[in-house]
Amino acid sequence: MLDGLQVTTGCTFGNQKLTLKNSPGITAEFQLPNKKQVTVSVNQTTFDKLKKKLLLEKVSNHEIQELAQLIASIHEEDLFVIRKE
Repeated sequence: MLDGLQVTTGCTFGNQKLTLKNSPGITAEFQLPNKKQVTVSVNQTTFDKLKKKLLLEKVSNHEIQELAQLIASIHEEDLFVIRKE
């Protein structure tokens, strides 16, 4: 996730526009130029379902590819929780 954020936003650890904080979930907070803040979190219910499928004892490469395609096709409203402040 961090690599994707750095590539898509141009914010990096090197230019000090990206910081990493410990948190219980997977969340990214963005400060917009107008000083408003947007928080994007992974939907925990969806994440838990996907993780359960991935952590089965014997997951084949084919099943992993199917899971990746499923993730890519999930509507963003089901995959993320977006809050604007």
